[in-house]
Amino acid sequence: MPVLSQPRCRFERLHDLIEAAGLRFSQHNSPIAHNLSRAIGTLDSIATSATLPAPTSVPACAALPRLCANPNDPLIAALSPALADLCWRPPGYGKLAATISSQMAVVEIVGPNGMLPHADIRFGFLAQQKGVDYPTHCHAAEELYVVLDGSAKWAVDHGPYVTKGVGDFIYHAPNQPHAIRTERTALLTLWGWSGDISAASYSV
Repeated sequence: MPVLSQPRCRFERLHDLIEAAGLRFSQHNSPIAHNLSRAIGTLDSIATSATLPAPTSVPACAALPRLCANPNDPLIAALSPALADLCWRPPGYGKLAATISSQMAVVEIVGPNGMLPHADIRFGFLAQQKGVDYPTHCHAAEELYVVLDGSAKWAVDHGPYVTKGVGDFIYHAPNQPHAIRTERTALLTLWGWSGDISAASYSV
Protein backbone atom coordinates (compact mmCIF):
# COMPACT_ATOMS: atom_id res chain seq x y z
CA MET A 1 0.00 0.00 0.00
CA PRO A 2 1.23 3.53 -0.68
CA VAL A 3 2.31 5.54 2.35
CA LEU A 4 0.02 8.53 2.80
CA SER A 5 1.83 11.76 3.59
CA GLN A 6 0.91 13.41 6.87
CA PRO A 7 -0.57 16.92 6.83
CA ARG A 8 2.15 19.51 7.29
CA CYS A 9 2.06 21.45 10.55
CA ARG A 10 1.63 25.20 10.76
CA PHE A 11 5.34 25.85 11.11
CA GLU A 12 6.13 23.69 8.06
CA ARG A 13 3.47 25.46 5.98
CA LEU A 14 4.92 28.83 6.97
CA HIS A 15 8.43 27.61 6.11
CA ASP A 16 7.24 26.53 2.64
CA LEU A 17 5.57 29.91 2.14
CA ILE A 18 8.64 31.89 3.16
CA GLU A 19 10.87 29.81 0.91
CA ALA A 20 8.54 30.31 -2.07
CA ALA A 21 8.39 34.07 -1.43
CA GLY A 22 12.19 34.29 -1.37
CA LEU A 23 12.36 32.49 -4.71
CA ARG A 24 9.81 34.87 -6.23
CA PHE A 25 11.69 37.97 -5.09
CA SER A 26 14.92 36.49 -6.49
CA GLN A 27 13.38 36.57 -9.98
CA HIS A 28 13.62 40.37 -10.06
CA ASN A 29 17.01 41.88 -10.88
CA SER A 30 17.08 44.81 -8.48
CA PRO A 31 18.90 45.71 -5.25
CA ILE A 32 15.70 45.54 -3.18
CA ALA A 33 14.86 42.09 -4.58
CA HIS A 34 18.36 40.89 -3.75
CA ASN A 35 18.11 42.35 -0.23
CA LEU A 36 14.76 40.67 0.38
CA SER A 37 15.70 37.26 -1.00
CA ARG A 38 19.04 37.30 0.84
CA ALA A 39 17.40 38.21 4.16
CA ILE A 40 14.71 35.57 3.68
CA GLY A 41 17.45 33.02 3.10
CA THR A 42 18.77 33.64 6.64
CA LEU A 43 15.41 33.10 8.37
CA ASP A 44 15.74 29.40 9.18
CA SER A 45 17.92 30.07 12.21
CA ILE A 46 15.47 32.74 13.43
CA ALA A 47 12.36 30.68 12.85
CA THR A 48 13.48 27.59 14.72
CA SER A 49 13.29 29.44 18.03
CA ALA A 50 10.32 31.66 17.21
CA THR A 51 6.93 31.33 18.83
CA LEU A 52 4.33 32.00 16.18
CA PRO A 53 1.50 34.35 17.12
CA ALA A 54 -2.03 33.00 17.05
CA PRO A 55 -3.60 33.29 13.60
CA THR A 56 -6.45 35.68 12.95
CA SER A 57 -9.51 34.81 10.94
CA VAL A 58 -9.28 35.66 7.25
CA PRO A 59 -10.81 39.16 7.09
CA ALA A 60 -13.61 40.52 4.99
CA CYS A 61 -11.69 40.49 1.71
CA ALA A 62 -14.05 37.88 0.30
CA ALA A 63 -12.00 37.44 -2.86
CA LEU A 64 -8.97 36.09 -1.00
CA PRO A 65 -9.76 32.34 -1.16
CA ARG A 66 -10.54 32.59 -4.88
CA LEU A 67 -7.33 34.53 -5.51
CA CYS A 68 -5.41 31.65 -3.94
CA ALA A 69 -6.94 28.98 -6.16
CA ASN A 70 -4.25 28.70 -8.85
CA PRO A 71 -2.28 25.49 -8.16
CA ASN A 72 0.12 26.18 -11.06
CA ASP A 73 1.84 29.07 -9.29
CA PRO A 74 4.28 27.67 -6.68
CA LEU A 75 3.89 30.70 -4.41
CA ILE A 76 0.08 30.59 -4.48
CA ALA A 77 0.27 26.83 -3.97
CA ALA A 78 2.24 27.52 -0.77
CA LEU A 79 -0.04 30.37 0.33
CA SER A 80 -3.37 28.59 -0.14
CA PRO A 81 -2.94 25.90 2.56
CA ALA A 82 -1.50 28.51 4.94
CA LEU A 83 -4.30 31.09 4.67
CA ALA A 84 -5.84 30.19 8.04
CA ASP A 85 -2.38 30.10 9.67
CA LEU A 86 -1.66 33.76 9.05
CA CYS A 87 -2.21 36.98 10.99
CA TRP A 88 -4.37 39.06 8.66
CA ARG A 89 -5.23 42.69 9.38
CA PRO A 90 -6.50 45.79 7.54
CA PRO A 91 -3.76 47.71 5.71
CA GLY A 92 -2.64 51.27 6.36
CA TYR A 93 -1.43 51.18 9.98
CA GLY A 94 -4.75 52.69 11.08
CA LYS A 95 -4.51 55.65 8.69
CA LEU A 96 -6.87 54.39 5.98
CA ALA A 97 -10.61 55.02 6.10
CA ALA A 98 -12.50 51.95 7.24
CA THR A 99 -14.62 52.04 4.09
CA ILE A 100 -11.42 51.24 2.16
CA SER A 101 -9.43 49.09 4.58
CA SER A 102 -12.43 46.83 5.21
CA GLN A 103 -12.23 45.73 1.57
CA MET A 104 -8.56 44.81 1.80
CA ALA A 105 -6.40 42.45 3.79
CA VAL A 106 -2.69 42.39 4.51
CA VAL A 107 -0.39 40.03 6.35
CA GLU A 108 3.18 40.80 7.38
CA ILE A 109 4.96 37.46 7.38
CA VAL A 110 8.35 38.85 8.39
CA GLY A 111 9.19 42.24 9.86
CA PRO A 112 9.00 44.39 12.99
CA ASN A 113 5.25 43.70 13.19
CA GLY A 114 5.47 40.35 11.46
CA MET A 115 4.73 36.80 12.44
CA LEU A 116 8.48 36.30 12.49
CA PRO A 117 10.51 39.26 13.79
CA HIS A 118 13.08 40.98 11.60
CA ALA A 119 14.64 44.42 11.98
CA ASP A 120 15.71 45.05 8.39
CA ILE A 121 12.91 43.92 6.06
CA ARG A 122 9.16 43.52 5.89
CA PHE A 123 7.33 41.26 3.50
CA GLY A 124 3.90 39.72 3.19
CA PHE A 125 0.77 39.62 1.05
CA LEU A 126 -1.94 42.12 0.13
CA ALA A 127 -5.42 41.32 -1.18
CA GLN A 128 -7.74 43.99 -2.53
CA GLN A 129 -11.35 43.57 -3.60
CA LYS A 130 -12.43 44.69 -7.06
CA GLY A 131 -13.65 48.25 -7.40
CA VAL A 132 -11.45 49.66 -4.61
CA ASP A 133 -9.23 52.77 -4.68
CA TYR A 134 -6.22 52.45 -2.39
CA PRO A 135 -5.49 56.20 -2.26
CA THR A 136 -2.14 57.86 -2.80
CA HIS A 137 0.23 57.05 0.03
CA CYS A 138 3.97 56.92 0.67
CA HIS A 139 6.57 55.69 3.15
CA ALA A 140 10.29 55.92 3.73
CA ALA A 141 10.88 52.28 2.79
CA GLU A 142 11.56 51.27 -0.79
CA GLU A 143 8.97 48.77 -1.89
CA LEU A 144 8.58 45.95 -4.37
CA TYR A 145 5.28 44.35 -5.36
CA VAL A 146 4.66 41.38 -7.62
CA VAL A 147 1.15 40.63 -8.88
CA LEU A 148 0.15 37.02 -8.15
CA ASP A 149 -3.46 37.06 -9.32
CA GLY A 150 -5.90 39.57 -10.75
CA SER A 151 -4.87 43.00 -11.96
CA ALA A 152 -4.88 46.62 -10.88
CA LYS A 153 -3.88 50.07 -12.01
CA TRP A 154 -0.91 51.73 -10.36
CA ALA A 155 -0.25 55.48 -10.31
CA VAL A 156 3.21 56.70 -9.30
CA ASP A 157 4.23 60.30 -8.53
CA HIS A 158 0.63 61.40 -9.16
CA GLY A 159 1.00 60.30 -12.78
CA PRO A 160 -1.44 58.35 -14.95
CA TYR A 161 -2.70 54.94 -13.90
CA VAL A 162 -0.98 52.00 -15.63
CA THR A 163 -2.44 48.49 -15.60
CA LYS A 164 -0.32 45.73 -14.05
CA GLY A 165 -1.18 42.03 -14.21
CA VAL A 166 0.03 38.62 -13.14
CA GLY A 167 3.81 38.37 -13.05
CA ASP A 168 4.45 42.12 -13.14
CA PHE A 169 6.83 43.66 -10.60
CA ILE A 170 6.17 47.20 -9.39
CA TYR A 171 8.93 49.20 -7.66
CA HIS A 172 8.45 52.28 -5.47
CA ALA A 173 11.42 54.37 -4.38
CA PRO A 174 11.56 55.75 -0.83
CA ASN A 175 8.88 58.41 -0.20
CA GLN A 176 7.49 58.02 -3.73
CA PRO A 177 3.72 58.61 -3.80
CA HIS A 178 1.72 55.75 -5.29
CA ALA A 179 -1.86 54.53 -5.49
CA ILE A 180 -3.54 51.23 -6.43
CA ARG A 181 -6.95 50.97 -8.09
CA THR A 182 -8.80 47.74 -8.79
CA GLU A 183 -11.63 47.73 -11.28
CA ARG A 184 -13.27 44.55 -12.58
CA THR A 185 -10.96 42.09 -10.86
CA ALA A 186 -9.62 41.68 -7.34
CA LEU A 187 -5.89 41.71 -6.67
CA LEU A 188 -3.39 39.51 -4.84
CA THR A 189 0.21 40.64 -4.45
CA LEU A 190 3.42 39.76 -2.68
CA TRP A 191 5.06 42.88 -1.25
CA GLY A 192 8.36 43.69 0.41
CA TRP A 193 9.98 46.66 2.12
CA SER A 194 13.68 47.40 2.53
CA GLY A 195 15.71 50.33 3.83
CA ASP A 196 13.95 52.57 6.37
CA ILE A 197 11.06 50.23 7.17
CA SER A 198 9.59 52.20 10.08
CA ALA A 199 5.80 52.20 9.92
CA ALA A 200 5.81 55.70 11.43
CA SER A 201 6.71 57.15 8.02
CA TYR A 202 3.56 55.77 6.34
CA SER A 203 1.18 58.55 5.33
CA VAL A 204 -1.95 58.86 3.19
